[in-house]
Amino acid sequence: KYFIDNGWIATEADACLYLKLDDDGNVTCAAATFVDDALVAGTAEACASYRQFMKSNFEISDLGVPTDFLGMQIHIDNSSKSIKLWQEKYIDKLAQKFGVTHKKMQVPMPYDKRLEPTTDTDEKADAELYRSKLGSIMYAAVCTRPDIAATVRELAKNMVNPSVSHMQVADQCLQYLFYTKDVGLTYEHGDYVSIE
Repeated sequence: KYFIDNGWIATEADACLYLKLDDDGNVTCAAATFVDDALVAGTAEACASYRQFMKSNFEISDLGVPTDFLGMQIHIDNSSKSIKLWQEKYIDKLAQKFGVTHKKMQVPMPYDKRLEPTTDTDEKADAELYRSKLGSIMYAAVCTRPDIAATVRELAKNMVNPSVSHMQVADQCLQYLFYTKDVGLTYEHGDYVSIE
């Protein structure tokens, strides 16, 4: 509400992403917010204006160029005009939490595999542990790892009544994440794309 009242526009795609436009309707600044954290990008003038706006209304800490945000690591390469997001530290914490060891795992699950619902004859898995693993895997998929989205979809179909075979696939996906923990998303400079 505070952003809206001060001339920012909330995006329809994400309720926590706000845009500041110039008089011609061009985006000059974008602020991604989460509780009491914010990540800001834009022109130097617009970012300075944002900092002043926030400092005059809230007690804030300006940490400078970001290197971490919400479990994601950030590398900004000004020479190639690119930004890389990845979750190596987050995945290391998952590995420690769930007892994942470093072994080679090429895929999060076989690409032609579909997980069938648990039957009465299947051995049941600990549903709470399964949901904890799935939630952790899903956060990685949403933030920086679209390569595991199909696996997450299959795992999510069995959240209520998982079997041991479903848990094995969740463990394989965790193993794959740990083996490929330096993989992420890289955004490179290119033609201007409008955010609507």
